[in-house]
Amino acid sequence: MSSSDRIVREMVVDGIDDWVPLRDLVFVVRQVAGDERAVVDLVTEVAETLLRDKLMAFGELGDPGFVPWPGDDEAVLRRLVTELAAVDWRPDTHSWWLANTDRGDEMGRQIEQEAE
Repeated sequence: MSSSDRIVREMVVDGIDDWVPLRDLVFVVRQVAGDERAVVDLVTEVAETLLRDKLMAFGELGDPGFVPWPGDDEAVLRRLVTELAAVDWRPDTHSWWLANTDRGDEMGRQIEQEAE
């Protein structure tokens, strides 16, 4: 299993019970990436998979809670890369979030069951 696949799986499991700070995704990627270019590439690859496979949405916290970023997958990915580049790929804990979709919850629960 590739690093990207493992990170996707970890994110959807983490997202079952709560929203996941984008900082967590970047942190996990930093643990396996060799350098900053690899961080950018792997975060982007994981984000593309999460969006394409409709596993998680990217957004912010607002009223009444998680507010997904508008636009199609390509627009959301562009925004993600732009926002992260603006903070040197080091987001703080409270800036941006990921939320599982129903499909993400289903995948996360299946992964948990397989691990038992």
